[in-house]
Amino acid sequence: MIAFSLLYINIMKKLKPLRDLKDKVKNFGEEEFDIRCSSDKKDEISQLANEFDKSAKSLKNIKESRNVFIRNIMHELKTPIAKGYFLTQLPNTEKNSQKMQKVFYRLESLINEFASIEELISTKKNLNKKEYYLWDIVDNASDLLMRNEKNISREFINIKLNVDFKLFSIAVKNLMDNAIKYSPDKCVSIKTQDAAVIFENKGKRLVHPLNDYFEAFFKEEKTPSKQSFGLGLYIVKHILDAILDANSMDLEYEYVNGVNRFKIV
Repeated sequence: MIAFSLLYINIMKKLKPLRDLKDKVKNFGEEEFDIRCSSDKKDEISQLANEFDKSAKSLKNIKESRNVFIRNIMHELKTPIAKGYFLTQLPNTEKNSQKMQKVFYRLESLINEFASIEELISTKKNLNKKEYYLWDIVDNASDLLMRNEKNISREFINIKLNVDFKLFSIAVKNLMDNAIKYSPDKCVSIKTQDAAVIFENKGKRLVHPLNDYFEAFFKEEKTPSKQSFGLGLYIVKHILDAILDANSMDLEYEYVNGVNRFKIV
């Protein structure tokens, strides 16, 4: 009896991780992917738990990317659609036709941008990294942003950067957009310091630590919902993290004499 009791206790102890895993599978069906069940043991149940943990993390990333994708579409498409609608009310001239073409170009660029972001967040995308001049990257980011050049002050040395051109342009575009959006003079200054690229704008200091703004949909309490969905720095962080392995890129923040400075180093 003692032997059977010890055997029973041992079996139940061995099966406990399996029962825990069963409970997590139930939550999994309700799209609760924030699951932690990895193990450093080598038995088959632990191996199964580790594979399940990997799948949960992968599906969490996919779900997160879908949310970002949809919110970004809602936010970014408003401006070109409003411009396009306004142009339809104007006389059909060559100048207005060219403006309408730019609107459709902007819409196409946004769709491509969303696809790149969604793919980057939900999968391990292989980046196409080459050396590009900073001026060309800022040019492309400015086209994506569709802002007047008077809002952008280029005070940088035209250095070369080893990056994925399309994705890094999106990161630059979001940093420019944030700087312009939250500055009282609606301007951003782009500078260089050795190999670092710096984005400066006048305005108030960030209320929270920089890491808080890397969370999806995070924004300051007083920020109007129409002004921001809290995705700009989240997207920038994901792109820089993707480039991080080869280039050691990161984003730093400092506030100096009434000026916000975001630095890619």
